[in-house]
Amino acid sequence: MYFPNYKNSIVQTANSLRRAFGLPVLNPSLPELDAILGKKPKNVVFVVLDGLGLNIMEKHLPPESFLRSNVLTVVDSVFPPTTVASVLAYCNGLTPAQSGYLGWRMYFPELDKTIEVFTGKDLDTGELVPGGNPCYDQLPCEWLVDAINESGNGLARRIDNFDFGGGVYHSNRQMARKIRSFCRKRGRRFMFVYNNQPDTTMHREGISSPRARDLILGFDKTLERLARRLKNTVLIITADHGQVDSQGEEYISEYPELFDTLARRTDIEPRAAGVRVKPGRGEDFMRLAREHLGTVAEILSHDEAVERGIFGNAPGEDCLRLEHMLGDFLILPKPGVLVYYDRKSSKHFTGIHAGATREETEVPVIVHCG
Repeated sequence: MYFPNYKNSIVQTANSLRRAFGLPVLNPSLPELDAILGKKPKNVVFVVLDGLGLNIMEKHLPPESFLRSNVLTVVDSVFPPTTVASVLAYCNGLTPAQSGYLGWRMYFPELDKTIEVFTGKDLDTGELVPGGNPCYDQLPCEWLVDAINESGNGLARRIDNFDFGGGVYHSNRQMARKIRSFCRKRGRRFMFVYNNQPDTTMHREGISSPRARDLILGFDKTLERLARRLKNTVLIITADHGQVDSQGEEYISEYPELFDTLARRTDIEPRAAGVRVKPGRGEDFMRLAREHLGTVAEILSHDEAVERGIFGNAPGEDCLRLEHMLGDFLILPKPGVLVYYDRKSSKHFTGIHAGATREETEVPVIVHCG
């Protein structure tokens, strides 16, 4: 099992951005990045390419490529290394233990609902939660873009190409055009750019697919051209996590005695499955889980997971949001394995992430100063 080093992680990257724009630093920052941003460039452009972990970049790009030749350093993602936990860590400068954002699907006890964080869907009904997505109200944080705008220390904007939520660009060319246009205007500026590739394609086709390779080569060319055209701008390119290929799935529902101990569906991620059990059934769950899943996964109790600090809390640290959002147990599958509540909830991904491996966790920090 490989867990993040929270002294050298994307949380430090996020806090370097906060420091650069005069915001309170919520966790230690990244010295290598501080040295560059401390020169006060007019523009800072921060690009997150979803899924382009170190292993993926090195698989598809030669050492002399633009992205690989401009790697400043390598850091760890957060745990689990997945888009909700990691992109929000970039946005709020907090560890998952501090923010409470643990994964794609989270159970909110006060609502008695398991919600898909980015879409606001109730996973039990498949419907949007009435009144709008409650996640950000339940787990409020100070978002980086908003904080910069409110501070008066710069003008900040976020753009993305989300399939849901109305992405504001739909091609590499549009992405680059919007970045250039934003950076040409007067005043100090910060742009947070999110792109859902190559993650989306690798989920469908695997990490070695020709389509994924083409996408990554396309990013390399687009961003190299963009870097040459940006003036007085620090362009930072990174990822939220890497990926590995799936090696199989397990379904708790196919072990009736074990399934009977569960109070509700699993949450967080299939590579880091949160479990809530019926009252008084904790010992039964642990015994049966080790019996049926012990060869493919490590099982941690709530207290063991907190004590090991895998979500970014120091042992003994009072992290109320983590205590509140984390269930009774955590199933940590071995490399390439996913654990689902039942077959109906399976997505049958080819490329996967959110597990405790180096390949899923390490991400590059790529910097070009124009």
